[in-house]
Amino acid sequence: MAFEQVFKNIDNALRTDEGCSSELDYVEQSSWILFLKYLDDLEAELAERGAGALIDAMARLERGSIDWTEQGSDDVTYAEKIGKGELWVRPSDVASEACAKIRAADAAHPARAMLAGRGVTVERARCAVDDMAADACRGLEEGDLVFVAKRLFAMCADGPLEIQQDKPDGKKSMPAKAFAGGIQGIKGTTLRWESC
Repeated sequence: MAFEQVFKNIDNALRTDEGCSSELDYVEQSSWILFLKYLDDLEAELAERGAGALIDAMARLERGSIDWTEQGSDDVTYAEKIGKGELWVRPSDVASEACAKIRAADAAHPARAMLAGRGVTVERARCAVDDMAADACRGLEEGDLVFVAKRLFAMCADGPLEIQQDKPDGKKSMPAKAFAGGIQGIKGTTLRWESC
């Protein structure tokens, strides 16, 4: 069915729908329906391509026309297990590396750090590249920790890392601003952070 016909059918259905009480409702519902239609078509296309490739491979396997290539032991690659402390966040990390460690962390391999002398698992952070972060962190050095405008910044090797969510040792997970609120004298001063 052509796109224009699909849109016309959706348009006619929505104009008679009691749930569309305003133009905004109409636009929202029509956009959602078009998106779902797109996903349905994409899913069908991917299923068809995948099924075709699988059928072709099975037929070639049955005919014996697939050439098997043995992989030598020198060509085998594998990933080492994550070691204890490998995902710990360090001031010497570049901010993007620290973010990658935090995203890769889980309960078995946490992204740990010491913030103002307190052990925490850093659960969510981002590279702070906005103007406010640049102003707040101007002149700071690797390992400095500041709390400005309800945002917690830990200086890495190349710039600030904004810590957004952490879990202090022995406590529940909390937003970084709640954590910072529990550190006496954090406002207006520069503290330190380090690896565990």
